Amino acid sequence: KGTSRHHQKTTAALTKLTSPGVSKSLTNSVHGYSVDGQFNEGRKTLSAALALNLDKRHDVVLAYTTYNQSASYDVFRDRDNYTATYRYKF
Repeated sequence: KGTSRHHQKTTAALTKLTSPGVSKSLTNSVHGYSVDGQFNEGRKTLSAALALNLDKRHDVVLAYTTYNQSASYDVFRDRDNYTATYRYKF
């Protein structure tokens, strides 16, 4: 049974995809507050990221970070972050 050129190109591209990775982290600030806002009692942060490498030359990282809503005096309480990063090595 024959395969289409599109299918062959897609399969070839996926075989060059190396070292995909998933990372996650959960952080919890210490007791008390810092003047610069780096530490904020009650702040919890949840992050997840997906990293892909294509042919050892193209790197793509997609990440998401969210903060809990219950920390007092936390400037990040109503913010979430999405990031997309692309890097080309030559």
